[in-house]
Amino acid sequence: MKLNFQNILVFTCIIVFSCVQKRDLITNPKQELNYIPYYLKVYEADSLYLTDNYQRSYEILDSLFKKFKPLNMENYSEYGNYLGAAVMSGNIKNLKEKVKYSYENFGDIRSSHPNSYEITERVQQISGFKIDEIKLFKNKYGESINTQLRERLKIMYYED
Repeated sequence: MKLNFQNILVFTCIIVFSCVQKRDLITNPKQELNYIPYYLKVYEADSLYLTDNYQRSYEILDSLFKKFKPLNMENYSEYGNYLGAAVMSGNIKNLKEKVKYSYENFGDIRSSHPNSYEITERVQQISGFKIDEIKLFKNKYGESINTQLRERLKIMYYED
């Protein structure tokens, strides 16, 4: 009888533990995100942005960043495109916070549009940040970079 009670107790513990893990994934869905749909939507939004369809590009990226944390891939600069599309389509609500986020997390606000200089200037102007404020944001980004790792990678590259 004692063996059966222990088996039941162990089985019950396993069930409870697995339910707790499942509940955590339900309450915190960002914990286990699949970024494949993210990339597909970024590509779509990038194509729309490059063809001056700013409103639709903004809508896609805005909904995407509500679900996924922006990665800001080097070739696509999706967060810079998001800022540019926001300004060019008139969606400037919370722009100042978004621009600050971009500087602090990605180091800049550039986009991949052929007219990126003019668009970036417009984003900068509407955000209202002064040059010294931008330098502070960029410094915060610079402090987050792992320079030791970067140096090790350079050495590995040269030795290879």
